[in-house]
Amino acid sequence: MMSLGKRQAPSNRRRRGTVLIFLTLATPFFVGLCGLGIDATICYIVQTELSAAVDGAALGAGRLLSTNANATDIANEFLDANFRIGQPGFWASYNLTPSIVVTTGTTKTVTVNASVTAPLVFMRLIHQNAATVTATATATRRDARVEFVIDRSGSMSALLPSLVTYAQGFTEQFTEGYDELGLVVFSGSGVVGYPTTPWPAPLTYNGSGGPDTSFYSGASTDMVHQIGNLAAGGGTGMGDALALAYIELQKAHMRDMAALGNDTRMSAIVLFTDGVPSAVSTYLNQNGNPVVKAGSGCPYPTDTLTPANPMYGYVVMTGSPPYSSQKAGGLSQLASIDPGHTSAQYMAGPSLDFVTPPTYASYPVNSYTSSSSSSSTHGCNNTTGWNWSSGTVGNNSTLTNLSALPSTDKYGYSLTANGNGYKLSAIVGDASATSVYDSTKGGFNPTAANPPSSNAYQWGLAAWDEVDNVAEAIRSDANYANRTGDTVPMAITIYTIGYTGNGGTDYGLLEKVANINGCAVNGYSCYNNTELAGLYVQASDTTALANAFSTIATAILRLSH
Repeated sequence: MMSLGKRQAPSNRRRRGTVLIFLTLATPFFVGLCGLGIDATICYIVQTELSAAVDGAALGAGRLLSTNANATDIANEFLDANFRIGQPGFWASYNLTPSIVVTTGTTKTVTVNASVTAPLVFMRLIHQNAATVTATATATRRDARVEFVIDRSGSMSALLPSLVTYAQGFTEQFTEGYDELGLVVFSGSGVVGYPTTPWPAPLTYNGSGGPDTSFYSGASTDMVHQIGNLAAGGGTGMGDALALAYIELQKAHMRDMAALGNDTRMSAIVLFTDGVPSAVSTYLNQNGNPVVKAGSGCPYPTDTLTPANPMYGYVVMTGSPPYSSQKAGGLSQLASIDPGHTSAQYMAGPSLDFVTPPTYASYPVNSYTSSSSSSSTHGCNNTTGWNWSSGTVGNNSTLTNLSALPSTDKYGYSLTANGNGYKLSAIVGDASATSVYDSTKGGFNPTAANPPSSNAYQWGLAAWDEVDNVAEAIRSDANYANRTGDTVPMAITIYTIGYTGNGGTDYGLLEKVANINGCAVNGYSCYNNTELAGLYVQASDTTALANAFSTIATAILRLSH
């Protein structure tokens, strides 16, 4: 009988033959597939290089969109420099063909399109010798008007050299002759650091000054040099500084309106701080709202005279919030209204803020004294209890002559919480407080022989609320209705940088000042969707601080692709 097993044996040889035939027929397919993968990798590498070159060309030309430079030529130069035909690493690509489109206007753009021919290797087997690779990038640039507000309080001493470097670098990213920049710095009070002429800077929207295009002119008083002159010392008069920044922006806005009939620039304030508000500007004898007690010995308890005799100054708190164990210092001068010193002197001498009101005797706008400037008669003289203290901690003799905290600051901004779904007073430890007059912290006791330390808490709340209310006025351009002849409200964006390396800032306050979309503190929303949303960037060390300035500059200029 025939064995079935032996008869099936030849079929194995037939299967081996079938596999051989299959491999023979499939070899071109697998070679083509491998070739396609290799050639695709080559094209991917070429496209990566081309994309990087196109991005660099767009951004490089974009930085010069507001100058007389030919953006098309600049883009071509960047492209040729970054994509090197015939050089190793570019896979023998050839036929680089750019197409560059530049648009002008308030928002300027440069769009760079480029194609290059990449030679193929394995695909030549099917008569495909080369492939065309393309890339595109667009950079956007806006003409800017920026008021830079810098904290140079005493806690900034160690950080100041780094801050100066980064702030100068920030300034240099803008285009001198086209962008408009200005500078306000603050310790206990704010001072206009650039432009320096006239001095003191007029505190009206139609005064001379304001951000200009000569901020990097090379003069010893240009903005870059003024930043280099900064010295640290004193308190943190953030509200006063923001109020000055708003005035300066309005000056530039009205200047353009008068010259051009319109204002097409974007406007911004960039606030840098390493701390929290610790000083509030005041107008103590304001007509209609005086807070000077009867019997204080002041010849001008109410400012009803012509010329005016306003008691301007700032009150500063020391220590840390909620200031419950601190005392508010006496009244010190506001740097912005001091004609006895120059802007350059203030840049290098924050201690000038502590020049006491007796030196105001010769100032027409601040004639605190009747006729004498001697130390014994200060308008509110020592013998009747008023002491023009320079702000020494624990010296509250000035404050004992007040019947209450003023309800507004020097500029008329409220010193009580503005609501808007968010209670700023919650930041300093009392979620129920809605007013600086809150009695749960001891209240304001002007009749005490030695005012309780809780009085400093009330001044602290006033400083916080001043910052919040000034920022709200800036973002809504609250003074628009008062600018005679103005037909275009300003759209102002506020950007904030908080440096936490010196003990911390209040991120809630800085997010609210910048109107961050989605921000919320203690359960309260701090975003106003009717106003422009800015940006808050936090930095804990110098590397992060450098990156923060770069992030803000990019956001303002919109150098993106």
